[in-house]
Amino acid sequence: MHERMSRRISAAVAATFIVFASTTALAKPLFQYDFETDIQIEEIRAKSGDRSEIATTKEVARSGRQALAIRPTLLGRVHGIFPAPKDVQAGVFTLWVFDPIFTVSPTISSHFNFGVSLCGNIRGEDGKEKWFDFSFSNGRERGYWYLSKGDTFASTGIRRHPGWTRFDVVIEADGSCKSVVGYIDGREATRVPAPGFRMVDFSVRTFWGAGTILVDDYSFDDDPASLRPAAVQKIMAGDESNSVSLVPGQELELTLLMDKRAAATPKGIVKIELQDARDINGSPYCFRTRYR
Repeated sequence: MHERMSRRISAAVAATFIVFASTTALAKPLFQYDFETDIQIEEIRAKSGDRSEIATTKEVARSGRQALAIRPTLLGRVHGIFPAPKDVQAGVFTLWVFDPIFTVSPTISSHFNFGVSLCGNIRGEDGKEKWFDFSFSNGRERGYWYLSKGDTFASTGIRRHPGWTRFDVVIEADGSCKSVVGYIDGREATRVPAPGFRMVDFSVRTFWGAGTILVDDYSFDDDPASLRPAAVQKIMAGDESNSVSLVPGQELELTLLMDKRAAATPKGIVKIELQDARDINGSPYCFRTRYR
């Protein structure tokens, strides 16, 4: 091993936020779909109309036997719309999306582009209603999840990983500082002011030529407090850019930013995997873990 190495710990541990509490609240959500029945599939088809092609696949599923597949039509229509109560003003939307990064198969293409989108109206500074569009996307095959807010497009700083990714969109209760808050795998990704928000629809948007989008386990709970975020919100090491230099035998110190709302017990186990742990010659590093 080289005498000195410098690694971006943010890259090394970005995919390790795999320990988080369930989003299931004590009360049953108003809407809950696992896409296992024909009735559920037909309801999504009826809601989406001719805006996309709705099918199922058994190639991958987060739970049960199958997942929902959303494809663009030959006319380029791209929306899969999910059922929700009329004029939603507060609550939590949860949807799992399969990210096929590094994956290619007859059903799943590694080239995919999509958005998880919440649309509605908010109260503008002049007191009049204006359009509100809040969308997560994979940034056209970039390595991070991106957020679109109107005409702006920016990285959330949360890395993509192969497999199922959980998206939660929380509409806070009415108040002086009401916001729409987006979470990815239980981590808060963005918070956008949304005074007087009234929902129009919650949907997945794909794009022509972008491949099939696979989703599973959709739910809506009308209590914003039902969200159970990830216990570990952020892992920090080294300097302000999250870079650290180590020499052989030196301990790697990490700072974990925790969210107490995820705590169900006074004690727990946090698992951290270093996924970029190789030196310049390609040899794996050896780490011993110690908790204080």
